[in-house]
Amino acid sequence: MSKNSTELEWRDIDWKNTQSYVEKLQTKIYQANKSGDVKRMRQLQHTLARSFRARLLAVRKVSQDNQGKKTAGVDRVASITPKQRLALAETLRFDGKAKPVRRVQIPKANGKIRNLGIPTIEDRAKQALAKLVLEPQWEAKFSGASYGFRPGRSCHDAIGDIFSGINKSGHDKIILDADISKCFDEINHKYLLSKLETYSGLRKQVKSWLKAGVQVGFGQKNYEETDKGTPQGGVISPLLANIALHELDEYWSSIDWAKIIRYADDFVLLIDLKKYSGNRIEIMRDKRLETCKRKVLERVSNNLSTIGLKISEEKTNWTDTFTGFDFLGFNVRQYKVGAYRSAKKNMGNQHCKKQPIALGYKTLIKPSKKSVLKHYHKLAEIIKTHENAPKEALTARLNPIIRGWCNYYQYVVSKETFSKVDCLVYRRLKRMLHRKYPKRGEKWIFKNCFERIGKRKWAYGNLLEHNKTPIVRHVKIKGDKSPFDGDKIYWAKRCHKHSGLTQRQQYLFKKQNGKCNWCNGQFTIDDLNRMEIDHIKPKSSGGTNDWSNLQILHRHCHDSKTAQDGSLKRKKSEDVVTTSSTEQNVSTDEFLW
Repeated sequence: MSKNSTELEWRDIDWKNTQSYVEKLQTKIYQANKSGDVKRMRQLQHTLARSFRARLLAVRKVSQDNQGKKTAGVDRVASITPKQRLALAETLRFDGKAKPVRRVQIPKANGKIRNLGIPTIEDRAKQALAKLVLEPQWEAKFSGASYGFRPGRSCHDAIGDIFSGINKSGHDKIILDADISKCFDEINHKYLLSKLETYSGLRKQVKSWLKAGVQVGFGQKNYEETDKGTPQGGVISPLLANIALHELDEYWSSIDWAKIIRYADDFVLLIDLKKYSGNRIEIMRDKRLETCKRKVLERVSNNLSTIGLKISEEKTNWTDTFTGFDFLGFNVRQYKVGAYRSAKKNMGNQHCKKQPIALGYKTLIKPSKKSVLKHYHKLAEIIKTHENAPKEALTARLNPIIRGWCNYYQYVVSKETFSKVDCLVYRRLKRMLHRKYPKRGEKWIFKNCFERIGKRKWAYGNLLEHNKTPIVRHVKIKGDKSPFDGDKIYWAKRCHKHSGLTQRQQYLFKKQNGKCNWCNGQFTIDDLNRMEIDHIKPKSSGGTNDWSNLQILHRHCHDSKTAQDGSLKRKKSEDVVTTSSTEQNVSTDEFLW
């Protein structure tokens, strides 16, 4: 692909070959760093950073793929035309310059405020290019115990690792459930830059982003300098935070009596008391147990203090496996059971197998009570506000929320929880209908508002039931596997079982043999969170929701297809540059840690 071609149009770019070229270079960078060939790795990184194809891919990621693609930075530019995308790709360089980020404040669930820093589109594109260069290098170094914001890894992998860690030895364990306070805001710049291990041009560019400062709104008067932290909102910020926390993972992964599982700024430490005390488990009580806890906390604090971070005291606590703990919306707990239902420990080895022994407990992972209540209250609020709305309008609001929540929790022991939530929703619907029809009895409400569908006696239209969601087993990622390792067979199989896909997406993914119907490109593990369901015949033209009229596309392919199929005739064209002088609504999904 010649970058000097004046006839090149954005729609004419061969994205399949562009993606393939970048992936091959990234695999070589990963393998060079894995084998310790630093010189070759740096050469490959230079080649990738200068590549026009990599720059095209970086621009596409921030202008078409990202959910926050239409959020403006301090320059007030929220989106760019195809010609502007090409022009940006032509001039994209690591020049050591960066504009301030625009501060946007959003409320947190606990009532506090989270500060987001929104870079300009140009800086986002530079960061996306830097991520393409740095990520394969660091994927070769990162610990297998780190799961947050890494390609091919998910919350369910972290939970699976916790399950394996608790059951591994069968010994008593205490748990440190910890949270890092203000992780993004407090990272020490000097420490982070010293750990980058990259060439000087890229290091200077990263430094310029860290030192760019913050601007409140669009006025230049409200400017603040930054001497620590990395803005939560930058494309590269999660990667930089993972680099800063890498030594924490390495340190605790090297200790035989402890196991760390980290997802972003949340982590748990599983402490094996028997190994810690040298098999003298009976003396690990009272004072000795408190000494163990104090020493662990001191070591963690020392690890974090060098990065400029500290533990959040209000979100950090000690517990044990029989009391249980919450992590990533799940509750992990061991229950004492009889020998028949107990977890088993294999004895002997491959040459001399012995009868497994019962451990006397079973580890169960369920949706946490906090998560269940939050979900139910959300559904109840929607039911309350739609009291006078048609049944179809209410179910259309509830179904996506129910489907998304069930898809997240379908990989753990959730059947009983799903049934309880269904019961609560049914009661809430009955109360709403009694208020709506105060002079009608229960029989009338049952006859006129509910219906019998198959074995369902109290079906409320097409409202989804939680307990109809099948419980499936999540297959945890192998050790320190990475999408950059070149094992295409492993990752192709894993794509089909990705836990982030809905049931509808999984069906369409298999139907299309893992390919996008628009560009005919293979979906990669990195694409799975950026796939969108499209109506082949647009709904505005009479298309239906039948399976035969649905397909999954890349997000950027969906944009292109929608622009051509006539469904945008009544909407403002995507290619018009939006420059608003007022605060714009921020799509926060892309920017949250």
